[in-house]
Amino acid sequence: MSFVARLGRLGFADVVDGRSLVPLLHGDEDGWSDAVLGEVLCEGAVAPCFMIRRGRYKYVYSEPDPDQLFDLEADPNELENLAGRPEHEEARRAFRGEIMGRWDPQALKRRVIESQRRRRMAYRALTTGRRTPWDLQPDQDASGRYMRSHLNLDDLERRARFPSPETPDPDSPAGSPSE
Repeated sequence: MSFVARLGRLGFADVVDGRSLVPLLHGDEDGWSDAVLGEVLCEGAVAPCFMIRRGRYKYVYSEPDPDQLFDLEADPNELENLAGRPEHEEARRAFRGEIMGRWDPQALKRRVIESQRRRRMAYRALTTGRRTPWDLQPDQDASGRYMRSHLNLDDLERRARFPSPETPDPDSPAGSPSE
């Protein structure tokens, strides 16, 4: 968001979490690494999942699963997990340490479970008695918004144009607009 805010010269760019990519657009690569970070905390995930992609390696950590380390140059389809191999143990430990330094998986898991409990409570309340959807339900009559046999085609086309074209007078010579 910081990138979009700075690019659009929006006033809140300095208070938004993130780092602007605008300097990269101008060729300034000082202080930038090739690392990509990712986290998954969504519904259906058993536990928070974290990923670091740096250089040729990609490392994935999630508490209930074994660590995953891939060499994307040698194995772009991520078919061979290198995490259990002694020759890659130093890289796996470094990535794991970086993840533990950036995130607190246990605290995130607690926060996700608390959020899920609150949302389940809200769901039960919203589905008790008369069901009230939580999302936007615009109340509008769509019967006049689309082409239907009862609509005059000229009127429909006129409504769809801005500015509205002049309407020809059927009783005047051809091509004369009505007054």
